[in-house]
Amino acid sequence: MVLRGRWSVGLAVAMGLVHCTYGDGIDEVPIVRDSAGVEIVANVGRGSWTAGTRLQLSAEPVVQFGDALGGEFAFDRVSDALFVDDSLFIVANQGSGQLVFVSSGGDRRYTVGRSGSGPGEFDRLTAIGMLPSGYLATFDSGHRRMSVFEVGGELVRTVPLEIGLQRGVGTMGIGWLDSGTFVARLLGSAGETATAEIGKWRLMDSWAELVLFDDDGMALRIPVRTPGDQRLSMLTARKVQSTLS
Repeated sequence: MVLRGRWSVGLAVAMGLVHCTYGDGIDEVPIVRDSAGVEIVANVGRGSWTAGTRLQLSAEPVVQFGDALGGEFAFDRVSDALFVDDSLFIVANQGSGQLVFVSSGGDRRYTVGRSGSGPGEFDRLTAIGMLPSGYLATFDSGHRRMSVFEVGGELVRTVPLEIGLQRGVGTMGIGWLDSGTFVARLLGSAGETATAEIGKWRLMDSWAELVLFDDDGMALRIPVRTPGDQRLSMLTARKVQSTLS
């Protein structure tokens, strides 16, 4: 996901301040409550759009690109996409480790990058965005680094994230703010909470932390850690037999 404007938390609060109006003309003001010192604003109305004024999608796609039959123009694990302007659309194709540049008419123009570890190459391409300078920024969660390109595809620089994390902590790219600050979510294991019998399942907890990075990849941590996902994993057992002589 690419963030536009303010940071998502501020955006959520700002949206919560919008006055809601029911389609039948009944107004309902937002509800403000406090949770552990954090003010939460929630809209309970249904919005002011009526059935005749709400936005609707066309019945058929206006433009379609890619090859569903697995040809040269087939996409594989698209992780992000970005409109640069009315004439250019960029797709982060994680399967091939490439940025695919497509015209507004759906024609493939050129590709940038490939799978690998060198400059301009990707392991797990997960996020793309435009910087205030007009350059294209990408994030590779496998190498934990940002790569900055000209829109024409030329590599400008590579920025490793200075996070100093131990092994086992993953980094998920979220996107860039209008200021150029990069937002990422760190995920790490919080330990095992429950273990079933051997050959069945175990439940693992994780933690999540939001981190901001500047243009040089330096971390500006937010000192708030929240519970992350819970994952079930299958336990397997191997029988070891020894013979004593």
